[in-house]
Parts: sequence; C-alpha cells; structure tokens
Amino acid sequence: MRIMPGKQHTWSYWGIIAVFSLFLVFGKAGSLTHIQTITGIINQSAVLPCSYKTDQPFNLTKLRIYWQISHIVSVHVFNHGQVDFEHQVKEYENRTSFFLEELTNGNFSLRISPVKFKDKSKPNEKYDLYFENENGGMTHHCAIEFHVAASFNEPVLNISACENIAEGIKAICTAQGGYPEPRVNWTVQGGLLDPKKIKTNFSQDPKSGVIFVTSIAVITNISEQGTVRCSIINEKLGEIKTSPTEKCNIENHRKKRDVPSIIGVVSVLSFLGLIALIIYCKTRTSMTAMQETEQSPNAGIVELVNNPAMETHALMT
Repeated sequence: MRIMPGKQHTWSYWGIIAVFSLFLVFGKAGSLTHIQTITGIINQSAVLPCSYKTDQPFNLTKLRIYWQISHIVSVHVFNHGQVDFEHQVKEYENRTSFFLEELTNGNFSLRISPVKFKDKSKPNEKYDLYFENENGGMTHHCAIEFHVAASFNEPVLNISACENIAEGIKAICTAQGGYPEPRVNWTVQGGLLDPKKIKTNFSQDPKSGVIFVTSIAVITNISEQGTVRCSIINEKLGEIKTSPTEKCNIENHRKKRDVPSIIGVVSVLSFLGLIALIIYCKTRTSMTAMQETEQSPNAGIVELVNNPAMETHALMT
C-alpha cells in the first residue's frame, strides 16, 4: 500500500503538536532536581512526604493532585474535591490515601499501607507528585525514590561434627524474613572468621519478597571450649541481629548425640516388656482354668449327664 505524502506530513505535524503540549503541561518538571529517598518497611505503613507552601488555602473543588510513577502509573488521584479511584491501578487499591484534612494547607503527602515488596522504585523510576497550579498548568513538585526493607529474625546457629576439632567443625547459620540481602559475619573466639571459609546462599520468597539466609562456615583451629556466633547485618535499616553464642563442648555434643540412642533403647525395652507381660497374663489365665477343671469332683458326672451317648455306653458295659 502506498503512503500519501500529505498523510505522512499530517501525522508528523500532530506529533509535534502533542510533544509541545506535553512540554507546556509538564514544563516545570525539568526544573525539579531534588529527589528524596524514603525507605518503607514491608507490611507496615509508609508516608511519601510532599508539602507545598501557599499563602492562601487551596480550594479543594478546584484542586487536582496526581501521584504517578513515570508519568504512566496512577498511584493516587484527587480530582476537584474527591478522590478519583477510576484511574488508580489495581496494585494500589485500598492501600493509598491522602491526609484530606491537610490538603488545603498544601500537604500532598501520600500514605501507603501496608507496604509491599513490589512498591519499591525500579531503576530509573520514581514516585512523582503533580498538582494543578493557579494558572491551570501542572506543577511537578515532589519526586521520591522509594525503597523497601524488612527486619530479619534472630539467626539460628547449629554446630555439627564437633568431635573433629583438628579437622575443622561445620557450623550453619540461618535467618529469614528480612530484605534486602544482608551481610553475614562469623565470630570465632572473639575474632572475625576469614570470608574464604564462609559460603552464604540467599533465596527469595516470590510473593512477599523477603530473603532466606543460609550461611555455612568451616571452622579450624578452635579450642574445645571455643565460642562461635553469627551476625546478620541489614545495612538498609542499620540493624544487626546476632545469634546466641555456641561452644564446641565435645562432652555436651556427645550427650546430645547419645540422647536419641538412649531414648530408642528405652522404647524398645519397654515394648518388649509389654509383650512379655501380655504373654505371661495369658499363660497364667490358661493354667488357672486347667487347675480348676482337674480339682472339680463332679467333673465326670457333669460330663456324663451332658453326653447321653456316654451314659448308654456305660450301662451296656
């Protein structure tokens, strides 16, 4: 199909008009250089702060406010006196709100509750606040890069193969529930363990986004009573969670190892004793019944009366 030069010229013309119109509408966006960085805690509330100083209160019936991501995704909209849910994307339904009583004073802050992992800003994206100014144009007033984080639980430390101190012992440190990926430190006898002796793996829950940590250390040159602990460091939140201190006490580890064996032996012996008791009771009951039969003087008469055939045979004899 042949494209008419006139038609092509028409589309180019309207394209230029459209770009120019967007420039007029969002012309002030280019002058906004300050971008705030806010961190929200997953499953808690967070506020994206944005305030505009005004000499006169805003008329809410004429006010339009837009929180957007990359000029495309509408996070929250206030349109001429009421919140506009029609243009809000589904991911933010029932999770965003304004401080309505403070809008007239220029408080355009956005509350997100609860924060989800997917709310975090992607690379080169941010939350932008636009509002309609006195001249009818749109002012880009706030830009926020939103990060998310979560606290890890207290790490759990488990030491195995403690008998082979000379060859090195194996210790495993686990933690979960936090974000982003933490730094893991091991302390052995008061000093930091060489990172070359540590292997740490991270896995992420695809739904909640939280991280699961498994750190394995091979520890050598430790005394029998040497102490070991691991620490989970969440640099985003400035938090450090440390496990309880464990000691490589050979005697204690042997006791822990022997406990299941002792329990197993006791269980088997108890079971065998129960079987022996049942057999004894049944045998005793049978022997008692036989003795009662032999000691009864009328046993033969009773049997004869109850058996006519035997009675007839006795008379013939």
